[in-house]
Parts: sequence; C-alpha cells; structure tokens
Amino acid sequence: MEQPALLTIIRADTVYRFRLELPESSSQLGQEYTIDLTPEIRERLRRALQAAAQYMQAMARTDVKRQTMKLSSVNDSLLMLGRFLFDHLLPPQIQDALRHLDTALIIDTNTPEIPWELLFEGNTKTGHYLCQYFSVGRQVNGNRDRAYRPPITDRAGRKVGRREAQGLTVMFLVNPGGDRSLAEEEVATLCTTLPESVSRIILYRQQANQLEMKMRINADFPHVLHYAGPFPLTAGEEPVLALGGSSRLDSAAVEQLFQPLPRRPLVFLSYHEDERHGRNGNSNPAQQEREEAMERLASNLLAAGAGAVLAMRWPISTQREREFAVLFYQEVADGEALGEAVRRARASMIQHHPEDTSWMSFVLYGDP
Repeated sequence: MEQPALLTIIRADTVYRFRLELPESSSQLGQEYTIDLTPEIRERLRRALQAAAQYMQAMARTDVKRQTMKLSSVNDSLLMLGRFLFDHLLPPQIQDALRHLDTALIIDTNTPEIPWELLFEGNTKTGHYLCQYFSVGRQVNGNRDRAYRPPITDRAGRKVGRREAQGLTVMFLVNPGGDRSLAEEEVATLCTTLPESVSRIILYRQQANQLEMKMRINADFPHVLHYAGPFPLTAGEEPVLALGGSSRLDSAAVEQLFQPLPRRPLVFLSYHEDERHGRNGNSNPAQQEREEAMERLASNLLAAGAGAVLAMRWPISTQREREFAVLFYQEVADGEALGEAVRRARASMIQHHPEDTSWMSFVLYGDP
C-alpha cells in the first residue's frame, strides 16, 4: 500500500528546520537539518515571493486570449522562486532525498506564505517543479493528530496504480452573497462540461444557506463541497465563508453538517474577487492576508470534518479555474486519489496551455 513521505518544515526566529520521514525506512527518520535564516536570505526570499505574487495577480486580470504574449516574465519569476527555495533553503541532504523520492509527499509546515510545492530542481529545459512529478498535500504544523475518518478516496483500500471508476457527487454553493456574478458563470459552464459520472447539487444565492445544505447533505451524501463565492470573512480570529442570508459557514457549522457523512468530503474553495472594486485594485485582500486566511480556514475545515481542502494561493482567471476544476473532477470520478488527481490536472493544463502558469496556484491541504 502506498504511504506518503512527510517533509516537516518549521520556521523559527533565525533558522528553518527540516526533517524528512520516508515510509518504511528509518535511515532518515527523525534526522533534523537546519538552514540559517540570514538577513540576505530573508530579503531575497521576500523579493522572490513578492515578484511571483505580483505577476500572478497581474495575469489574473489579463484577458486569457492575450496572456501568452506576456507570460514569459511570469515563468521567470516563478522559476526563480522555485530555484531559490530548492538551492538556498533546502538542505543538501533533503535535496538528495527528494531526487530519489518515489511516493506521495505531505508537507507539514508553519510557513503559509511559501509555496514549497514549487520547489524547482534542474535547468529550464530539463528541470521540474516538485508538484509536477509528485502528489503533494500540505498540512498546518501542529494539526497532525486529529481524529480520523476516511476521506472520499480511501488510500488504505487502494493499491498503487490501481484505478477504480466511482460516482462523484458535488454540491455547489454559488454566489451566496449575490455580488459575484462570475461565480455563477463559472459553475454554469463547469456543470455543462463535467462528465455524466459527476452528479451535481446546485444551491444558488439565497439557497446556499445552512438549512438547505443540511437537507441536501442528509439526502444526497455529497463527496465534494464546491464553494464559489467571496474570499472568507473574518469573525474574530476565525475566517468563515459567507452563505445565503446572514448565515456563515464556520467550524461549528461544518462539523454539524459533515457529521452524517460516511466519508470526509473534499472542500473546493473557488474564490472570486470583488467585481465592483477589483479593477481599481483597492478592495481585495493583500497577498499575505490571503495566504494566512487560506491556511487558517483550511486547518479549521480539516479539524471540523473535511477530508481535504483544495484552495488557490493566487487569484487566476475564471476560465482557467473552470478548466482545472473539470480536469480535476474527471480524475477523481475515475478513481484517482486526490493528490494524483491534482497532479494530473496540472499536467493537462501544462499540455494544453504551456505558457500559462495558473496551475501553480492550486494548493491541496490534507493527505494526497
């Protein structure tokens, strides 16, 4: 049976601490390596992260038909970030171990701002990003010991490489606040493109409330909750999802809603920027705020009963978001584990749009 490797990355005041635990191997179990976090490394990392975020945000606001003329600089910034992470932050022993890795990987870290999935090794022509070749999941450090219920694809019940076609039911919560029309366009197009093996439950606007959700969850047992709406609100210190009316989807509501389900569902978070202010660039969340809220929300959802959470680090165009979702749901419906479904969807996006980097935005939280 396939078991994932675990890469723990902890940032302290002046160092990064790394530990890689390989399945069925004790050679590196518990071996910790450190990299000093010098002022120079801090500054180079800050600049690399800022450049990558700025380019991805700029591309999200660019018409997809015109993107290919401008994406070389995006590729450069992301390539530089990936190389810097691999060459300067990753200890040589971990670098070598990842070169020989042949299993899925969980990254356990307290660094929400760093896309470790984009570690890049090699040159431009022959190199690759970590998430291109491996199924990668992420978890928030310290949340490893939650009570376990099987996710929608049970790793223990499947052998490596085995594909088992299965039905998939997706509950869509669409534009619950009524001010994200692109969310409705996304789901409308998505639902007409999905294969027949994917069943749809669609709750629009005011229908997307806790009471309606509870009724449909108890009746249809969805495998996926697909949220297409605004970025999370902040209630105290907890980010929550807005629902129809005045209701909110917080940890307590998630735990109550998911309790009847025999398997922990996937939560797919498809955020849509504020269309009234997005063109002016002055209303949507800053990148650091986005990353921290995304990680806190994912952690809370997992603790409350979600089997995994799929979110976006950077905003991307609605068209690319739809394309990725269709590819991903097709793979899951065909029986692929979540991490492998994400990896295959990324590969298909690269094949169809080699100059586009939207696939880099997606982050999977949970066991891949």
